[in-house]
Amino acid sequence: MIEAAVLTIGDELVSGEIIDTNSAIIASSLQKAGVAVRKCLTVGDESAEIAGTLEQLISNYRIIIVSGGLGPTGDDITREATARACGRKLKYNDESAARIEKLFSRRNIKFTDNNFRQAYFPEGAEILDNERGTAPGFKCQQDNTAIYVLPGVPDEMETMLTEKVMPDILKLNSDVKPLIQKKYQVIGLGEAELEDKIKKIISNNTGVYFSFLPRGGVIEIKLTCSPEKEELLSRAERELERKLDSYIFGRGDETLTGKIGEMLKNSSRTIATAESITGGLLGKRLTDRAGSSEFFAGGVISYSRESKIKLLGVPRELLASRGEVDSEVAKLMACGVRELLAADIGLAVTGYAGPEAVDNNVGLVFGGLAVEGRHSSARWNLAGDRKRIRWLTAQFAFNLVRKYLLEEIT
Repeated sequence: MIEAAVLTIGDELVSGEIIDTNSAIIASSLQKAGVAVRKCLTVGDESAEIAGTLEQLISNYRIIIVSGGLGPTGDDITREATARACGRKLKYNDESAARIEKLFSRRNIKFTDNNFRQAYFPEGAEILDNERGTAPGFKCQQDNTAIYVLPGVPDEMETMLTEKVMPDILKLNSDVKPLIQKKYQVIGLGEAELEDKIKKIISNNTGVYFSFLPRGGVIEIKLTCSPEKEELLSRAERELERKLDSYIFGRGDETLTGKIGEMLKNSSRTIATAESITGGLLGKRLTDRAGSSEFFAGGVISYSRESKIKLLGVPRELLASRGEVDSEVAKLMACGVRELLAADIGLAVTGYAGPEAVDNNVGLVFGGLAVEGRHSSARWNLAGDRKRIRWLTAQFAFNLVRKYLLEEIT
């Protein structure tokens, strides 16, 4: 199996100012192509460090993918460092310079001389055009190693990786069939509980590798196997689907809001939201999906007590006696917004996101769901900082809707 390394470049990555998502995207793409990623490294914007790291990688790996440091400013030194590592000079490319200048003109952006830095490449490099940005990438073949150098801007990098780099690597790796991967999105179980629930499936399918990626209230289960184990993978999928059943809300890269939108659309139902703790996050996430006007009636950000009273009809006496973070309040908020916006379903959330709360109840959240003739509530005790608690509130509220649509809530 061909072995590869990933190198991301930038002071902002080393300092933690920006999270490195490029390494994960590159490594995942390589693994799917049957290439074994043995190392992922990050270095700052220092020429000798970049060149030295590349020299070490060149001596050990057939494929190296580099991301970052191809911009027009003085700290963008990846092209110089790559040339140094390969023992080559930089050479100016007229066609690339003309393309960059034309791109700036088309976007009505002022073009300055330092932009011409992006038209220099190591001698003998193959230029990889960037359709989404101004910085071209390039490929250098050094002895038995193919070095692909891409921009650091994630959408530019990912597009070039998909369209320019991976087809080339698949040719190089044509004698190895890509690994087969299947992904499931699960909600409603903790990581340990999930693994315990499916441990027999894991032990009975030793030719399939199971991995778990928890993120924001959802756990992604990834099943990977070699092509000759495809039948075993299919068996593992069937067993997994039977065991987890409705805990699975999606397959592949399907999202929770995407699934809810699809379910609402297919059932010709509409939803309205009343948000206290989340401050508009529910509505924002629902409307991130194109075509959401077909199922999203609208929302009310009822952050204050008075807005709950005047807009949603929650009784003042109830709020005075029980407070705003309460199961009954959540139900009445859901009923109020459903009636206000003439929706089929009303969804409401209220809680304490912190950092301070009444009686130190940070993370106490109630969700309310209202449909014609009935309503219900759910209580969640969430952990994390303010941002995480708000995100988890949205996740569990959406799952409340999903469960209702699956007729688990009556």
